[in-house]
Amino acid sequence: MKKQFAVSMVGLTLLGMSIGTKNVQAENTTATVANSKSTVTLKAPTEPSGPNPPIVDPTDPTDPTGQKGILTLDAVSSFDFGTIALDGKAVPTSSIVKKNDKDVPYKQGLQVTDKRGTGAGWKVTVGLSDFKGENNHLLKGATVEFPVGKLHTNNGNDDHSPTSSAITLQVNGGAQTILTANKDTGMGSWYDEFEDPTTVKLNVPGGQYADNYTANLNWTLTDTPA
Repeated sequence: MKKQFAVSMVGLTLLGMSIGTKNVQAENTTATVANSKSTVTLKAPTEPSGPNPPIVDPTDPTDPTGQKGILTLDAVSSFDFGTIALDGKAVPTSSIVKKNDKDVPYKQGLQVTDKRGTGAGWKVTVGLSDFKGENNHLLKGATVEFPVGKLHTNNGNDDHSPTSSAITLQVNGGAQTILTANKDTGMGSWYDEFEDPTTVKLNVPGGQYADNYTANLNWTLTDTPA
């Protein structure tokens, strides 16, 4: 990338002044312009770099993935939806965490770092597995909702941010795109924060078995937005 800077030397003209009977004339001056160049070369790292710490400190300290490279998924949140009392009705519940023996909302999100310097774009998809119980029951018909996130960056330029999307995941229903960097966007590090954690919801239909259930969220970063 080359930039040119013009340096201008401005000539000053003195007006003639009348003093008594003598005239004083200003000398003619000329302005000259000189050009110089300022150059710099930017390149992608030749050695795997990282891991890249999250821009926004997540609640769960195990969130960082530890990935290294020039395109990395640096952090993804885990979710604890607490305990639900069965009453035969459908129940929506938000993710929580214990702090001082009290339930408080998670600080949640995901982060991607793109050091390729190509502007090729990328995308993150996420899928939801079955919720399986310790006693081999399945949580049937459950869905997890993600809101549109608030994007943070530390690269000093937020004009080319990726796009966060609201999605609803069904168990084994296929992956959906939650964060997209189209061409010429998403370079540097970007954290997609679910700013209001109460909007990350698990929806549980009625008529379920009492059990402790666990599911996997499968996050995938691909190197093109298509």
